[in-house]
Amino acid sequence: MLADARNELNWSQERAAEEAELPKKAIAKYEVYPEVATPARILKLSETYKNPEILEWYCTDVCPVGKKQHCKMVSNGLTGAAMSVVAETMDLQLLQHLLMKITCDGRIDTNELCDMEKIMIEIEHVERALHALKIQFTKELSRIEREKSPVRQHRRVS
Repeated sequence: MLADARNELNWSQERAAEEAELPKKAIAKYEVYPEVATPARILKLSETYKNPEILEWYCTDVCPVGKKQHCKMVSNGLTGAAMSVVAETMDLQLLQHLLMKITCDGRIDTNELCDMEKIMIEIEHVERALHALKIQFTKELSRIEREKSPVRQHRRVS
């Protein structure tokens, strides 16, 4: 993932190290062994590469806590992410009446648990869809920003 993000920018490891203000050895090492990178360094690379998918990947595939707790986002592009948000919010709207019925008395009874679990699953789907759309939107903003800014010349370090 890290090498792909760097290559997307057509940067060498030297250029990435310079831009991220990290040692070149660190860039090379993290691309092969990302688990040795600190979260702060992964965040720095994500910001340097202007690629929010790096954080998603790190949190779901590399970080031991994230592997257990974080729901993996399926990347399906900007259009797919937008369509998922629309579809998931429509599904949630179908459950709106049921949610109001369950919560109108301020508590959940045992006979309402099954329906409430269905609603919570749908809420998770909406959260994932919104998260995917946010990442795709951020990625598009980064692309637009790169296209607008003049190409920075790589400084050779002797």
